[in-house]
Amino acid sequence: MTQLRDEHTDDNGNPSHRWAIIAENIIAELHVDPTTHEILWVWVSENHCGKGFAADLYRTATAEMEIFHAPEWHRTPEGNRWATTVGGPALDSCACCEHLFEFEEDDYTDTDTQDW
Repeated sequence: MTQLRDEHTDDNGNPSHRWAIIAENIIAELHVDPTTHEILWVWVSENHCGKGFAADLYRTATAEMEIFHAPEWHRTPEGNRWATTVGGPALDSCACCEHLFEFEEDDYTDTDTQDW
């Protein structure tokens, strides 16, 4: 098996740092946002799940740079279990939904109930 480290661009043009483990095919991948260092996603082939490949990639990646788990509310149940198992820091917030929390109470007007 070989470990690969490269800069990856997905089909939509989104860049990421990628760590992968390859046998004949890719059996595990870890993708990290190049700006925020947030883990974007982790994938392990079905035949190799539960064998520590994702944790190995995480340890390799954290030896190269500080990386962060997504905030808990952004994780799948499986992702949350994995983040808890491998440990490490998590982001307090994320850039993709920060705008959802940036409003003043005066910005909200309930127009549907004005005539009640």
